Amino acid sequence: MKWYVLAIKQYAVFSGRTSREGFWMFILFNLLYSMLASTLDNALSTRSLTHSGLLSTLYNLFVMIPCLAISVRRLHDIGKSGRLMGYFSVVPVAVLLFTMARALICISDINISTGYLDGEAVILWMGLYFFVVIIWLTVLFCRKGNPGANKYGPNPEEPEDMGMQV
Repeated sequence: MKWYVLAIKQYAVFSGRTSREGFWMFILFNLLYSMLASTLDNALSTRSLTHSGLLSTLYNLFVMIPCLAISVRRLHDIGKSGRLMGYFSVVPVAVLLFTMARALICISDINISTGYLDGEAVILWMGLYFFVVIIWLTVLFCRKGNPGANKYGPNPEEPEDMGMQV
């Protein structure tokens, strides 16, 4: 629980490092609270079959920035740039732009052949992309942090690196 509270206190802190334990404990409690919000949505009938409930939506909006921040700090712990998290959004943004352009073409009744870029193929490629990204990020997040201090800060698992007396 202390890791969850610490991550929330560091709401938008993208600098520094987070240990594996701190990251995964935050993920665990985040999952538990998300399930609780979903259960409350069902109990209070604030959820429909096709949409998230009010409490789930509010909770997810609340933890969106802390999730991104702790992910960036976890990447810093293994010596990787937090920009990796931003790189993963390039493909979804490109697909969104493609989808918008396709919708405009359909609205204007221009008849062009898109070949392998039809809707089903785009969904398939996006699914494959997200599957690969999730596997890769999980592997990175499971790696042991760099020993000692690195360019992103002191090792969170070694108190002597943080100037503390043991």
